[in-house]
Amino acid sequence: MAKGTPFLRACCFAIATTAAVHTASGQISPRHVAPRPLLPVPKADSIPKPMFVGESAEETAQREAVERALDKNVEIAFDNTPLTEFEKRLGEISGLKVELDRPGLKDAGIELDTKVTLSVKQITLRSALKILLRRVDLTYVVKEGSLMITSPDKAATFLRTAIFPIADLIDDFDSSGRRIVNYESVIELLTSQAAPGAWEAASGPAPVKEYDGTLTLTQPPEVIEQTQLVLAALRIARERQSQGDFTPLKMEPENENTVRIHKALDATVSFDCRTTPLKKLAEMVAAETGVNALLDERTLVDAGVDLDTKVDGTAKDVPLRIALSKLLHEKELAFAVRDEVLFITTAEMASYKALVTYLYPLDDLDRGSLDDERGWIGENMVDLIASTVSPATWDGIGGPGNLYSADPWNVLFVTNTAEVQRDVADLLQKLRTMRVKQDRSALMHDEIETHVYRLGPPEGTIATTKEAEEHLKRSEVRFDPKELAAAICELVEPDSWKESGVDLRVLGDRVVVRHRRTVQAKVRQFLSELQSPEAIWSSGGGS
Repeated sequence: MAKGTPFLRACCFAIATTAAVHTASGQISPRHVAPRPLLPVPKADSIPKPMFVGESAEETAQREAVERALDKNVEIAFDNTPLTEFEKRLGEISGLKVELDRPGLKDAGIELDTKVTLSVKQITLRSALKILLRRVDLTYVVKEGSLMITSPDKAATFLRTAIFPIADLIDDFDSSGRRIVNYESVIELLTSQAAPGAWEAASGPAPVKEYDGTLTLTQPPEVIEQTQLVLAALRIARERQSQGDFTPLKMEPENENTVRIHKALDATVSFDCRTTPLKKLAEMVAAETGVNALLDERTLVDAGVDLDTKVDGTAKDVPLRIALSKLLHEKELAFAVRDEVLFITTAEMASYKALVTYLYPLDDLDRGSLDDERGWIGENMVDLIASTVSPATWDGIGGPGNLYSADPWNVLFVTNTAEVQRDVADLLQKLRTMRVKQDRSALMHDEIETHVYRLGPPEGTIATTKEAEEHLKRSEVRFDPKELAAAICELVEPDSWKESGVDLRVLGDRVVVRHRRTVQAKVRQFLSELQSPEAIWSSGGGS
């Protein structure tokens, strides 16, 4: 396989959107009218970390040292290496204490002379271990500052209790503006997005308890790790959209090794493959691109695919991803990038290995009103995407993709392939573009009008209690004119009061507003809520 001219891809996963246009009169940005107050959002670089029950400061330092070692690049070459020798050599490569869980392996029926094989380079130790151990039905856990190689069933018994600070995520407001504490939404988010299958125990939901702005959960390390990932991504997405940035965010950031693979896939190649075995094809890709390319042997064998299957084809100056797709498609195969490796696997498995999760902030698409509750935009967006963007790929009809609306934060979690993610992003960008055009058109027809609003209880108000009757006697509502005018200008479309021709005056019990129709409606709503009589009186009859 010979390389052709390199072809650099144009932001395959970085999907930019814009929600503003420029006109002759300046910039117009669609503004989100929050249905209730928004709380401060912590900076992404100050995201709080969980604390582990029963872990001393020294043990925390040891665990963090192991995590750092797992994230370092390594080069490994094991060829039919017995587990006992693998244990020793892995310790030498990583600089960590490595031990085989001999009782656990025995219980799982795995012999100590079981052979492991893997040859990769420029890959993190974490990914290399996942690939190698998965081939022999093993995994690892970080335990007491060391790596323990054990069976998946045994690993699931190594539960840890972690306390997650979530005060910044649970403070909320209901539709009436009353402050509430919302633990349920965070728990629902985690159980649906952080290793969802692991939260249901045989006797019911796995332990998760809320207390004083924290969630305490007892789970295997993998679920703890996924929980950290989901919460960190949500906080970053919230910070971005609080700053007016609605760019989709990938939940699990790509490291430099994965980026290199995608660049290689988008580089142009020329080749002539004549009856080339699959293994040879993977070796050619690795040799020509310098990235890790492997057969997903176990999946292929389980699917009845002969590993000696041969592919035929030629190509001249085409992107490698297109050439590979064509070669493999004829054998009902495909490729996927996972764990920093390009895998050749079955088409069905590729659709799962290629799944990625993005967070899409939706605040700018939620027009809302002062009476609306959050959530309607997410629910409607889920329906819209599921019915228009690759409908057959969503789990509602048996596909691998998933859509989840995190309503309190107006963030949409989307799990699907990169190709579908691009279509989702394109749909949202076009909706934003249409929003800008509609807002600009509406602005052109949004004439300035003068309205007079009366301060005081609504006409026809009837007192229902003695307290209400006394209040009604004093119901000629008195506001300080300057304070009321300042409140309206600061809280209702604040930037709009700088426009030419608008005015606001408070004259006794009347508020005179000269402004556009759309702003008049918001002023009317603001004054109505400011004088809301719900707690003191009610309109109409009563007992």
